[in-house]
Amino acid sequence: MLKVNNRKVIKRLARTQMKQQPLKNRLLVLAVALATMMLVAVFSIGINYYTVLNQRNLSMYGSDYNGMLTGPTEEQINVVKEMKKVKTVGMAVGSVTVAEYEGIAVGTSLVWADENHWQEQLQPVFIHLVGSYPQKKEEVMLSEKALKKMGVTQPEVGMVLPMSLAYYDGLRDEEMILSGYFNDYSGKNRGFISKTFYQQSGIKSDDLDRSRLYINFSTPFISEQEEAEMEESLKLNKYQHFFADTEMGDMLFKVAVSVIAIAGVIMISGYLLIYNIVYISLRKEVLYFGLLKTIGTTSRQIREIVFRQIILLSMIGIPAGLILGAGISNYLIPKLVVTMIPGVVSFRGEFQPVIYVLAGFFSLLTIFISVAKPAKSIAQMSPVEAVKQEDMGVKQSNKSKTGSSIRGMAWRNVFRNKKQAILVFLSLFIGMTSFTVVSSIIKNNNAKKILEALEVSDMELLNRSSGDDNQVQVFSKDFISQIESIKGVKAVHPVSALNIDITKPHEQFSAYLKPEFEMAYGVDYEKEGRQMMIDRPENFFGTLVGLDSQQFQQMKKKFQLTISEKEFHEGRVGVIARTLEHNYQGLKALENQRIDYRFENRLLEINIDYVTKPFELFDSIQYNGFFPEIYVSNQYLDRLTGSETFVDHLVIDYQQAYDQETDLEILSMIKENKHIDHESKIERYENMKESENQLLIMGTVIAFVLALLGLLNYINVLSTSIFSRSKDLAVLSSIGMTTQQIKKMLLHEGMIYAGISLLFSVIVGNSLSYLIFSLTNVYEITYEAPLTMLLLLYFFAAWICLFLPNLVYRFIHRDSVVDQLRNN
Repeated sequence: MLKVNNRKVIKRLARTQMKQQPLKNRLLVLAVALATMMLVAVFSIGINYYTVLNQRNLSMYGSDYNGMLTGPTEEQINVVKEMKKVKTVGMAVGSVTVAEYEGIAVGTSLVWADENHWQEQLQPVFIHLVGSYPQKKEEVMLSEKALKKMGVTQPEVGMVLPMSLAYYDGLRDEEMILSGYFNDYSGKNRGFISKTFYQQSGIKSDDLDRSRLYINFSTPFISEQEEAEMEESLKLNKYQHFFADTEMGDMLFKVAVSVIAIAGVIMISGYLLIYNIVYISLRKEVLYFGLLKTIGTTSRQIREIVFRQIILLSMIGIPAGLILGAGISNYLIPKLVVTMIPGVVSFRGEFQPVIYVLAGFFSLLTIFISVAKPAKSIAQMSPVEAVKQEDMGVKQSNKSKTGSSIRGMAWRNVFRNKKQAILVFLSLFIGMTSFTVVSSIIKNNNAKKILEALEVSDMELLNRSSGDDNQVQVFSKDFISQIESIKGVKAVHPVSALNIDITKPHEQFSAYLKPEFEMAYGVDYEKEGRQMMIDRPENFFGTLVGLDSQQFQQMKKKFQLTISEKEFHEGRVGVIARTLEHNYQGLKALENQRIDYRFENRLLEINIDYVTKPFELFDSIQYNGFFPEIYVSNQYLDRLTGSETFVDHLVIDYQQAYDQETDLEILSMIKENKHIDHESKIERYENMKESENQLLIMGTVIAFVLALLGLLNYINVLSTSIFSRSKDLAVLSSIGMTTQQIKKMLLHEGMIYAGISLLFSVIVGNSLSYLIFSLTNVYEITYEAPLTMLLLLYFFAAWICLFLPNLVYRFIHRDSVVDQLRNN
């Protein structure tokens, strides 16, 4: 047999068929373009969302590192640098403290940071940076928080700042020049000095209390065994502390699992959008290809016709989708951010070329997968079968368990083609599940919830004179009553402080004194420390910190205490706080022990019920005594002093969180008092609001796109399904079924689609969103479902499910029954 080269004929046949079906072609191109666009937009915006979220989290910590060594020696620094998994090593040494500025108590710590610490570990977390790092001895860089405490609201690089600086050997008045200022979300009152200043301050680089070596590892996956091996190689002295973040790898793994799950759901949505329309459009051409077979077209030629058409349409749809996706992620989102967030003049997301490559490849792969099976089925079908079968995959059955009721007919129509039914359910379910997951991430990662989880008070008023030799009682009972009388204030909790003398320190605090003297003073307790306490007793005092009844209940719940409120108020039982790694074990031994102390020549005693763990604070005061704080009640301190005890600070709760009017009223009340500083949750939130709004805009767009993707899938599949049944509906009309009955049947079909899809979305979607939230819950936030957004989505989805079938039928029903049968 001679081989006939009919490739040109096949090409012409493919082009002719495409020209004869402009509507199908437009739908296919639109589906491919939409799916590609949404994949590009969602992943591009998603990466920018994660970048902004990660930046905010780092900024709240104030620096970017995952390992630390206290008081490092030169030898230890070199050992760390030689470690295989170490990427960056940065040094920081606390040198002096800004005690006062123009008569205002400030308490700003000034630190020298080496080049690595500054460039690699600090600068990446700043959200705003003006100026440069100090180079000269008299230069200083301050946080906006520090400048605000000093009363400087409009800082300028080069301005002169007369300061009273606290060195290790006393106070000195110096004029510093502002070389720059910065802002982050940590709320830390800090600043930086030059290397020259640090070298002249007298602080050693291996000072246990002030020097830190910050480490970044090349991998987040550091095991506890590796941490122990690193620690052993450093040959630490007994008061040094080394840590490597062994939990980060686990957290990143959980985040990666969550991201993969979300990405998987998104890709399934895109896959379904393309697959549905390609599969259905080919399925409706069975008759056409059957007729081609009757005139001698081979199976291979039919497959070639199908694939040639799809490739031509893909060459239009995929580039169009990439361009639209780029427009949304690189133009629309930045435009929305700049327009909707006051103060933002520009926003530029990260451009990731790999996303465009993968989105295009994924769309093309999906198209070929969608085409492969139906093309193969068509090609392998005999001409007689093709002519007889106009709808692949539908199994006709005369058996019925539900009779011929409208509800039973609706149920059979939904499941007459099981594969198509599954596609319809999946389309809606995947879209709503994607929306649920993304909405939950947005809802539970907002700044307000984070601040609540961190237990940030609505407002704290701080006594600037706290810890000074001449303390000023600014928070009198009258002042507290004025605050309480403000309309939006719910409660005011005074935290008072009283210095006491520990009468038997050598007996009761023996396990505490040795490490404390070596850490704080660098001397041996037995040789020099004991005599220092005798010679200068004023430097070695303890502090009783007073709490009110509500604070006691909060502390009791937080630390799971067993003491009674009566014992606490009478001053018979207390809690030791503000412990550190090096002194915790020495203090832990004091639990259930008695401590003797003296106040104004009166000998007193108190039983210690609990010693808090390192860094486990409640309402700590602003200054440190030599001995740890002991929590008691305000009532007891007032009885002990016989008057109003000095109040270190006030913790204020509002009737309604983030009450702007109450905040402003309190601030107006204290603005003329130079002895009062404040910490406002609203101000901290406002500081975070720019990134918060960026996250909200990007997250909302992602959620909307995913919901739209799912609904488009559903509309596409269901509309095509009803159009394909137009002959069946026309037959039903011809044998006496009324229009109202057909509409009722279609309404029941919509109810079945809505009911099953929504049921799975509510159960599986919310479960998946909670699981992902649990895996990525860094701040231990209480989960909250985005009920309003979900209810709106469920309502809209249900509305489409119920009324779309009838809308499509109304379009079909415009022709007479005879015309409908003739057209089919």
